[in-house]
Amino acid sequence: MDVKLYKTKDLPESAFLFASEVKLESIDRNGKTCWFTFLDKDLCLRLTHAFWTADAPISAKKYFF
Repeated sequence: MDVKLYKTKDLPESAFLFASEVKLESIDRNGKTCWFTFLDKDLCLRLTHAFWTADAPISAKKYFF
């Protein structure tokens, strides 16, 4: 099975992906930087585009639960 992973070090983007219920595969520390790795790269790219263009409807409450 060819799993495409998506990595980011941006904390708000990572929180958004996690709140959007994308599976978090791992968190890797490199010095003071943490890299967040998510499954389903294609989904992450679509969601990330919506996040950065402020076109993503998501409840702020999702960030806390």
